[in-house]
Amino acid sequence: MKPAIAEADADDKLDEKPLDPAVERVRRKLIRFAVINLVILFGALAIVVVALFLRGPRSKVPAAPATAQLSVPVGAQVISHSATPDALSLLVSMPDNSRQLLVFDPVTGNLRTRYTLVAAP
Repeated sequence: MKPAIAEADADDKLDEKPLDPAVERVRRKLIRFAVINLVILFGALAIVVVALFLRGPRSKVPAAPATAQLSVPVGAQVISHSATPDALSLLVSMPDNSRQLLVFDPVTGNLRTRYTLVAAP
């Protein structure tokens, strides 16, 4: 007596018949289509991964702080200041109780302009 599993395997082998040639052509075309789509899919995925890797987090090196010496008269007192990328301005109270607005170049520290503030009548 044969086991039931062996009989089922033998029946499966007997039931497989060759496919019709037209169906076989369609099956081959579908397999080729699936392979081409998988290649395109993995290629596009690889491009995205490479683009993300190349773009990745870039660490920015902090710029060295600009250092410059500003020349203000002896005894002058800075009341306020303002800085932009193009200029550094100081409102200074002078020793003679007058006020001046000094505008400096922030990179070189050179005095660009000196404004003396006077009371208007």
